[in-house]
Amino acid sequence: MNDKAKTPSKEKTRRKPTSAATQAKTQATAANAPSTSDTDKTISDTAVYEVLDNRSITLEVTIGDGQVGATNLRLNGVPVPFPNQHAPVQVGPVIKGSVLDCISLVHDVNPQTNHTSVTYDLRGGVEPKTYAYTLDASENGQVRYEISFLLV
Repeated sequence: MNDKAKTPSKEKTRRKPTSAATQAKTQATAANAPSTSDTDKTISDTAVYEVLDNRSITLEVTIGDGQVGATNLRLNGVPVPFPNQHAPVQVGPVIKGSVLDCISLVHDVNPQTNHTSVTYDLRGGVEPKTYAYTLDASENGQVRYEISFLLV
């Protein structure tokens, strides 16, 4: 028989996420985005967005749940400047067959929840479209969202 005392498991109390206004204040910029070395979970997806040839599209990225994060963009492998992470960025002009790669790193800083989410809103194509992704991070962990948009 083992007489050693068991260590209680760490449990966490989850509370409701903060308001949208509070979330916006806690978003990071690209300059202070979390590093990739601490990433403990990854979401990877490929989505299709219908575009009109030689027209620009607009992408707005929203980091939710009171977490912080930043996004890097590449259009056909070429970096797209995204200096203001809190405002939409104009991408293009684009041609059909292009690929827009978005890598968003989200760090769990909200003590009320480990839930993370990223919403990508694309405009300027055939019709506006929203793509939403969610994943729980480990305590104070980081989630990497790797989303490739096929522009058709």
